[in-house]
Amino acid sequence: MNDARILLVNDDVFQLSLIANFLEREGWNVVSCSQTEKALEEIEKASPPFDLIITDLHMPVIDGWRFCRLLRSEEFKQYNKTPLLVVSATFSGVDAESITRDIGANAFLPIPFKTEDLKSAVINLLEGKVHSLKKRVLVIEDSKSQRHLIRKTFEKADFIVYEASTGREGVALFQKVNPDIIILDYQLPDITGDKLISKFKKPPSLASVILITVEPSTKLAVRILRLGADAYVRKPFEPEYLVDLAYKTQRERALLRIEDLLEKRTRELRESRESFQTVADFTFNWEFWLNPDGSFAYCSPSCERITGYTKEEFLEGKVSFVDLAHPDDKKLMQSFYGNALGGGSGQELPCKIRDKEGQTHWVAITWRPIVKENGVFNGVRGSVHDITSRQKVERQQNIFRNLAYSLSNIHSLDKALSLCLRAAVKGIDVDFGALFLITDDKRVECRYQFGGPFDELQIRESFEIDPKFRKTLQETQSVLLPPFDMESSLTRPLADRGISVDAILPVKLEGKLRAFLIFGSRRSRFIGKLEVRFLEILADQISNTISRAELEQALRRSEAKFRSLFEFAGDAIFILKDEEFVECNAKASEMFGCDRKEIIGQTLLDFSPEIQPNGEKSSELIPEKISRALEGEPQFYYWQHRRPSGEVFDTEISLNRIELGDEIYLQAIIRDITERKRLEAQLQHAQKMEAIGTLAGGIAHDFNNILGGIMGYIDLLKMEMKPGSKQQKILMTIENAGKRAIELTKQLLMFSRKEGLETRCFDINGSIRNVSSLLSRTLDKRIEIVLDLDENIPGVIGDSGQLEQMIMNLCVNASDAMPQGGILRIKTGFVDLDYVNGDARIWKYLRGSDLEEKRYIVLEISDTGCGMDEETRRRIFEPFFTTKEVGKGTGLGLAMVYGIVKNHKGSIHVESKPGEGTLFTIFLPAGDEVEKEEQIHFEEPAKGTGTILVVDDEEIIRNMLTEILQKLGYKVLAAADGREGVEVFEKNHKDIDLVILDMNMPVMGGIETFQKIKEIDPDVRALLATGFSMAKNTRDILDEGFVGYITKPFTINQLSEKIHEVMDADPVCKGSAPVTAIENVIN
Repeated sequence: MNDARILLVNDDVFQLSLIANFLEREGWNVVSCSQTEKALEEIEKASPPFDLIITDLHMPVIDGWRFCRLLRSEEFKQYNKTPLLVVSATFSGVDAESITRDIGANAFLPIPFKTEDLKSAVINLLEGKVHSLKKRVLVIEDSKSQRHLIRKTFEKADFIVYEASTGREGVALFQKVNPDIIILDYQLPDITGDKLISKFKKPPSLASVILITVEPSTKLAVRILRLGADAYVRKPFEPEYLVDLAYKTQRERALLRIEDLLEKRTRELRESRESFQTVADFTFNWEFWLNPDGSFAYCSPSCERITGYTKEEFLEGKVSFVDLAHPDDKKLMQSFYGNALGGGSGQELPCKIRDKEGQTHWVAITWRPIVKENGVFNGVRGSVHDITSRQKVERQQNIFRNLAYSLSNIHSLDKALSLCLRAAVKGIDVDFGALFLITDDKRVECRYQFGGPFDELQIRESFEIDPKFRKTLQETQSVLLPPFDMESSLTRPLADRGISVDAILPVKLEGKLRAFLIFGSRRSRFIGKLEVRFLEILADQISNTISRAELEQALRRSEAKFRSLFEFAGDAIFILKDEEFVECNAKASEMFGCDRKEIIGQTLLDFSPEIQPNGEKSSELIPEKISRALEGEPQFYYWQHRRPSGEVFDTEISLNRIELGDEIYLQAIIRDITERKRLEAQLQHAQKMEAIGTLAGGIAHDFNNILGGIMGYIDLLKMEMKPGSKQQKILMTIENAGKRAIELTKQLLMFSRKEGLETRCFDINGSIRNVSSLLSRTLDKRIEIVLDLDENIPGVIGDSGQLEQMIMNLCVNASDAMPQGGILRIKTGFVDLDYVNGDARIWKYLRGSDLEEKRYIVLEISDTGCGMDEETRRRIFEPFFTTKEVGKGTGLGLAMVYGIVKNHKGSIHVESKPGEGTLFTIFLPAGDEVEKEEQIHFEEPAKGTGTILVVDDEEIIRNMLTEILQKLGYKVLAAADGREGVEVFEKNHKDIDLVILDMNMPVMGGIETFQKIKEIDPDVRALLATGFSMAKNTRDILDEGFVGYITKPFTINQLSEKIHEVMDADPVCKGSAPVTAIENVIN
């Protein structure tokens, strides 16, 4: 019923406005009246009638009770059924509510009330949900028929009826139901009715008692009425008469109670006025009483403390409230005066006044109207409270509130400190303020000023302050107040502008002076307790601001540091919430090959293949790992991921629970281990290679021993045969086979890395022609070998044997790629990094390599074969990697090629596409002039004399050397191992001219044997014989004291030459000097 019209009547303007505004906000149409007379006028002209009337009880002229009785009278028939809601702040409780009900109201609310209660009462009344206001009747009658008749009559009149047949039952029901009306028979079985009247009229009972009797005695009637009965009825009677009489007694009783309440309120008001003056004279506030014409009827002595005027001046009419008003609040005071003298009820009025000296004070004026017993306005009673201090506090609180709000939105220390300074100047009401920051132990700088006296001090300019003054600031626990002991550099700019220093505020952080503020005014300003407290709180605020700024700066540095660590980490880092990625770093985008926005919102499962390498499903493993990590158990595991392109790669994941704020997240650190696994595989291959190399080296060593014996005996046979004989030709064939076996052992030693580089500057073109000549006889005749050699290039610095082996391997691989024939092209060229020449492809390789030299020979070997894909091209140099069928390749050839190139400090590059052939480009360091190969002169071996000790564990070598040396004229002593050699040497060392020691022997090796015999004869000459190349260890051997070494297998000429070489180094021998010396030595 939001279209309902409500009439609201209340003489308290504030309450009237408050209730009306609430009802209008709820959507009802409200007509407000501050006087009952105005309300009756509105009722007369209202059409249609109001749907609800809300009235106050205590009002002047016509109060709420009279107003309600009028509305329920014959004169206002149209409002007899209109809902009435009574509200009252003056009368409340059961008594007022009961009286209200008696005069016809439907509901009662004591003031103050909750708006929800008012709304609920209005809605219920408008909807007809009126609480039951039925009168309760207690019938005490021993006659059942009479009792029944009375019951029926009262129930028909809408009363609630309770019955009792005896006095005892009646008293019990009375106490239980608290009836409004009691119909009491005089003659009861257990007691007479007159004896019960006092019980029923005893307060707090408000019941009307009607006594019924058959006795016609006048004396009885008088006695009953004196006992307190409200009416006396003689039997027989009409039941309806009894109901009318009940109504009449209730109304009379209500009127009497109203008069009692009004009399009570009037008496209380009179007593209040009498006690008011007694108390008011001794109150701190200024108490006053105004007559209806505005003159002062009473004024307490406190008026002089607040205004400077005496109470007599107010009582004599020399000064009024309007005269006291500050110009800013003149209209406000006039409005107050008019409202107060108009009988309105006033709330607190804060305003400014001026005292007799012209000083401004903040005061709060409160008042209440005074109404006589007849409802006539009788003036105003009020109180004036000096709230200057309260206003200061509220103003300071507002300043702090605004400052806190502003600081919460500012992250600049400069702006924050400037705001704090302005707040300080306003908070203590001074003309000037300046803030100084401590920069070090001696200097400060004026950072901010408000009011301008420090014009000559440029902002942020640093200057020194007196150590004594600084110490005073450090030791001060509160605000410094005059007089001050300050240095002139701070006081002079203020004094020159007529400003006196009112206060100095030190600001400390963790006990250390960090800043101070100076405040001044043109007229000396008194800084009281409120101002001091304000500045102390502000000092804490400034201290917190500085601390926060420093913490924020540290936090920003920390955030920048960790953001940098996060973004530039070498591993992919993800933050997960509920299994989804919510953050990732740049490495994550790079690793997964997609933008960050394509990762956020996805899960680990979205970037994983369906099945992991161990055969388990990713969808089953991931929830398990996440669950354990969330429970606080760190997870570290290997995983396969899948990029959006479909490419799968290996990773290791560290998954940990982290707390950010109040939320739980997971941090996943993912490392791509593809390269590591490849390197691990290479390491495994390298370990296999090392094992195979060790095996190959051992085989080569043993094979060299065997070949040494074979080749030695061939040389012995050659010495016995005639040149050109058939037997010599057969022996030459056997010798060539032995030389091929020697080359094979060299390759095995090279593979095992026990064959050192024998570098020299040689003609690479010549080596290519040698290899080409050999290939032309061994490769498929359908393969055409094309040589494109630059004859003007310098030589190559390297081991010609190893490089020829490298070229041979590459050419054989090329021929395998051309099973149907094709072109095998070998090309040479030259580049100098100091001069730009050659094609762009060559320079692209040079710029992307780590070559150390400046000049390089370029060797290109290409074929027109089947080519290879990118995956094969990347893995082509891996040990054991091969694309050939099982049994047709070892996977070692190109690995050896790569190793040879790297050993020569060069680089090798491959270009190939399926079906387009392959091109190998090799860069090798270039030398200067090609060294000419020394010619081998096959002369008769030189003979000599002397004693030689041969120590070798191989019997064939030991026997062969013994025969050869004896053929050459030497006396030979032989030993089967190092220990035996030492024993033989110890017995014959005076006669032994030379010791030939095998390097690798059981029991005692060659080096150890040499050390032992050297202890016997420090001047011993020893030649080391080994099946390994000693190019890398030559210096070590010579440092041990050996006069030289010879590599197995060797020829008689090589042995004879080496013996003469070491003998010639010292012509004084224990035996005879050598007969001849070979000029050219074969190394």
